[in-house]
Amino acid sequence: MALSQNKKKIQMKNKVRILAFYLPQFHPIPENDAWWGKGFTEWTNVVQGRPVFPGHYQPHLPSDLGFYDLRVPEVRAQQALLARIAGIHGFCYYYYNFNGKKLLDRPLNEMLKTGEPDFPFCLCWANENWTRRWDGRDEEVLIKQEHSIEGDKNFIKEIIPFLKDKRYIRVNNRLLLLIYRTEKLIKPQETANTWREIVKKELGEELYLCAVNNFTKDIDPETIGFDATVQFPLEFNPDCKYESSLLEQAEHLEKGKLKDYWFYNYDCIVETMLKAKKPSYKYFRGAFPSWDNTPRRNNSGVVFLNSTPGKFQNFLKQVIDLTRSEQKGDEQLVFINAWNEWAEGAHLEPDVKYGHAWIEATKNAIEGKEFTPTEEFRIRLDHLVENEPHHAGTNPVSIQQDQVHIGNKSILKNSNSAQDQRIGNKPKVLIVSYNFPRPDNSSGELRFYSLLELLTLYWDIDFGIIPTHVDVNRKPEMMKYRLQLNKLGINILPLENESLNLAIKNNNYSGAYFNFYWVAEHIIPVFRSYQPLAFIIVDSVDVHFARELSQAALKQIDIVLALETKARELSVYRAADITIVVSNEDFNLLQKKELVNNVTMVSNIVKQFLRKEGKRKPIVVFIGNYAWPPNPDAVIWFVSEVWPMIYTLCPEAEFQIIGSEPTLEVLALGSSPGVKVLGYVPETRPYLEKAAVSVAPLRFGGGMKGKVNEAMAHGLPVVATTFGAQGFNAVHGKEMFIQDEAHEFAHAVVQLLKDDFLQREIGLAGQQLNAQICSPDAIGKKIEEIVKKCNRITRAKKRIALWLKIKNHFYKIKVIFTDVISGLRLLIHSGLKKFTFRGYWYVRGKKKLEDIPVKIPQHKFTLSKINHIVRLPNHPSPIVSIIIPVYNQWEYTIQCLDSIQKNSGSIKYEVIIMDDRSIDETVNAEKYVKNARIIRNEKNLGFLLNCNKGASLAKGRYIIFLNNDTLVQPQWLFWLVRTMDYRHEVGLAGSKLIFSTGKLQEAGGIVFRDGSAMNYGREENPDAPQYNYFKDVDYCTGASICVRKELWDKLGGFDLQFTPAYYEDTDLAFRIRQLGYRTVYQPKSVVIHFEGVSHGTDLTSGIKKKQIENQQIFYNKWKNELEYNNFHRDENQFLARDRSKFKEVVLVIDHKVTSYVHAAQNGQGKLMAMARDDKYRVKLLPADFIKREPDTTRWERQGVEVLYGNWYAENWKKWVAENASEFSKIYFTDSYIAERMIVDLKSIIGEEIQNITIDTFYPDVKVESK
Repeated sequence: MALSQNKKKIQMKNKVRILAFYLPQFHPIPENDAWWGKGFTEWTNVVQGRPVFPGHYQPHLPSDLGFYDLRVPEVRAQQALLARIAGIHGFCYYYYNFNGKKLLDRPLNEMLKTGEPDFPFCLCWANENWTRRWDGRDEEVLIKQEHSIEGDKNFIKEIIPFLKDKRYIRVNNRLLLLIYRTEKLIKPQETANTWREIVKKELGEELYLCAVNNFTKDIDPETIGFDATVQFPLEFNPDCKYESSLLEQAEHLEKGKLKDYWFYNYDCIVETMLKAKKPSYKYFRGAFPSWDNTPRRNNSGVVFLNSTPGKFQNFLKQVIDLTRSEQKGDEQLVFINAWNEWAEGAHLEPDVKYGHAWIEATKNAIEGKEFTPTEEFRIRLDHLVENEPHHAGTNPVSIQQDQVHIGNKSILKNSNSAQDQRIGNKPKVLIVSYNFPRPDNSSGELRFYSLLELLTLYWDIDFGIIPTHVDVNRKPEMMKYRLQLNKLGINILPLENESLNLAIKNNNYSGAYFNFYWVAEHIIPVFRSYQPLAFIIVDSVDVHFARELSQAALKQIDIVLALETKARELSVYRAADITIVVSNEDFNLLQKKELVNNVTMVSNIVKQFLRKEGKRKPIVVFIGNYAWPPNPDAVIWFVSEVWPMIYTLCPEAEFQIIGSEPTLEVLALGSSPGVKVLGYVPETRPYLEKAAVSVAPLRFGGGMKGKVNEAMAHGLPVVATTFGAQGFNAVHGKEMFIQDEAHEFAHAVVQLLKDDFLQREIGLAGQQLNAQICSPDAIGKKIEEIVKKCNRITRAKKRIALWLKIKNHFYKIKVIFTDVISGLRLLIHSGLKKFTFRGYWYVRGKKKLEDIPVKIPQHKFTLSKINHIVRLPNHPSPIVSIIIPVYNQWEYTIQCLDSIQKNSGSIKYEVIIMDDRSIDETVNAEKYVKNARIIRNEKNLGFLLNCNKGASLAKGRYIIFLNNDTLVQPQWLFWLVRTMDYRHEVGLAGSKLIFSTGKLQEAGGIVFRDGSAMNYGREENPDAPQYNYFKDVDYCTGASICVRKELWDKLGGFDLQFTPAYYEDTDLAFRIRQLGYRTVYQPKSVVIHFEGVSHGTDLTSGIKKKQIENQQIFYNKWKNELEYNNFHRDENQFLARDRSKFKEVVLVIDHKVTSYVHAAQNGQGKLMAMARDDKYRVKLLPADFIKREPDTTRWERQGVEVLYGNWYAENWKKWVAENASEFSKIYFTDSYIAERMIVDLKSIIGEEIQNITIDTFYPDVKVESK
């Protein structure tokens, strides 16, 4: 007994105690209310954090504890519990006393009063100025720290109640007290002596005084009467600093954007702190997890780059090891900065990105464990297998009995890249799915989760959710799955509709991995356009069209739907660089039959269990998730066709139906003799160990079945159909029984139920096969092969890009040389007496310019008699619902319908004709048009109410409101739908409207500050460049607008204030923008509008009179918005026409229209980036003024206004002079054109040029602006 007690004392004596600094500023106080605004807490700073460069982790958001309030006792208790789990000995609370004025003391007082939490603590007097800069210096002081001998004496008296608390931390039986700024004390040695005397007198105790070594370094504690110093866990070694300009270049950021930020290398700082020699005096070391105070500084701050939980673990471990060697007994202390400095990025509390990783890293470091990604993954996987229950419908992760590793060791040793990746150089990859994987829900989701664990060894992963499923994944029940990914070190994109698009746009990804084809189909084109050199992987999970074709063979679905799925699915797989399948059958189908390239098979990962010996009860089990259609079909068929034969021959047998989300039809099977529907069970293992046979009677489906994996992993014999056996290459009668006919299936089950030896033989053979296919080694090697293949694909794409770049340069030289020679020849014959750059280009492009129309087209659109029946398509599941409100004017309506039928292409749409009590031939519309939904109102509702009613009947995901006095032009529908499909940030898109005279009616609308509105470009040439680029607008006239139905439903349709009509479309555009979506003009969608047919044009009479009345209603509703965002009438149409008031207008000048294809591979890549960034409005001026196709149209589709044609050739100087005050930047595509144009520009713009940034797209070329 004595020996064990002595051993325990020795262990305690050698135990290093970890203390974490603790910030109590997470509750409101009156002083902060006055300084920062009502309700201010530290969280106010935290949520202001924003990334300042791609990949910058901000904001840091809490997970487990949420945005807590320290006035709540349960919060403080949870903090203490987490700290205990981490192995932290106690908190070191910052104590704020300003010469008797105490701040943020409520949490400490309540902790003292209640005695909870029962957790050790000490105090650190934060005796510095409280400043607006949060730095304790002498600038912008909010409350000054004024020291005096008497004031310092009062401080020690005030904290006596804390010092005598039984939880207070001691060192060598002396009370530990830290002073943050000892240099601020007037007479530190005298003060220290006074404090010791008071504590001795009041408590009969001794003080252990520590000076924090922060602002003043190398404090010898003995010289100021203290006992020790504490290395404040933060260093600013100038040798570890990154130049912000280098980071700007690396991330392709605007020059000077990061000039007010300081960046340090975390690894270098850690090395500096570890190498710091122990001074001659008592000195306690410290560590910090990370540091980033940009949320407190708005447009400046200090950021330590490359910190991770793993690096912190190794850092803290080494600090602990040094402490053991440098300190003895009770003085083995280590300080961590900090427990909860959220606004400075220094916290151990769980966050959304890393979950509990900081807690686990601290715990591991204290236990002496060194971090490696391999060990971390093994621990996680082992924990998942041994400790987490296996739920119905899932298969456990596979680890063989004699190993706990993943794959072959060569995964981590075989290539240099893998080694590099583990120290922070991993390629950044985007992984996209429809939800966070739920490993306890289905085998497919467990497989996905397991693959993510493996892929974190090789990739730095961003995980995104497709916009249509964001809301579902915000639900509270999904939080635990989100945290599971955090623990893997995966960065989860914010759950916002735009997050995925912004991530693709703003990051430089090495590749993307899509889970399911339908997740990938709308994102791949966007990803390809922004990340042309990245690889793309699509995981099929199972080949959907194969499942649907087999389902169609059973007459359960229409074969047409299956064929449509096939077309969609194969187009996605062929667009990918690698397609992953789960079974050999799927592999052969795609690679050999459908000729999809680069197909790779990755099956499920399963753990093998020892088969329990002994006789088993005659129990037959089926396990699955019944949200997957093949599963309910399988058990219904089995119970109705197979089970009666089994039950007749084995009346003692029992069939157990296990799994999540059973349908009503499945639940009803429980009334059949011998059948039990158990539904969801917390763990499937007990049921599999007791059962005699597992069945997989699937009649359709694809991929490897988790239910079969799970049964075989337990040594349970399986009877399956051909579909159930897919992926195993099993031999019938050896590793499983495979039967498709009901009586043969029943015979196989009965044979196994009655023969124990056969049960064992088939079960063990199946288990051995299962281990070969789904072992961790096999899957690990597959993943390694995929990663290597991705690296090869990336290298190949870069080589091709380099070759294209070189080829383009040679081509450019050739073109320039040819143009110069041709131009000189033309110049000689042109009559010009001297050479000028302007004259050269004018002559060079003159003939081509003559081909560009400069007059308004004279073509007029008229109505023609329709002598045929208009047959519209009949789509049961349309993408678009076209709503046409009608009141008489049948001759226009039938022309409109005929144009829709002829010009709408293959997009699935429906037409809803809303007849508002017409009295003309409209009443006989069914005679002339087929497959339209014609809705007749019982009374006249008026335009607005008629539209609202029609929208309520729409089936499509997009609604198009189309006036009946319109003629749609070819591809009008394609461009509206494409805009919505590929630009998820767009809520409303409007067409280009052209009068029947051929003149322009509207290229988007402008709303002025008084609420009045204008059709931009009215009566102008619709082919002019200023009317032909994609752009944001205030509104689009409702004659042809496309709206997302989900937004329409959320808004409740047109606002009834504007009944019966006018301004309802303008109001809708403003409401959609208020929800965070864009209203845009799509010039490629062209519609002819016979304006005024319905209501006339006289504003003083009839319904048209409502236009004036509704303008006032609109103004009253949106007055504040109009005052802030809109201009006075005729004030600034240049900015108003594309909502550029708060945008940066950039003029780009090139020899000719910049090649769109080569832009990303040349210096002009910045042009493409600006074109896709909503904060810019780009104007492209080609010096030859020729509209070159297809590049001009491609830039216009990206929102770039291209200035071409005779007018600009003759008036470009005038245009630049008029609009120069709005330019923030002017870029030249290269120095060649810059040298020739800069003088002209200066003469045109004058003094205003000093306010404009002028540069080229090539960083090695300098252009002076003055």
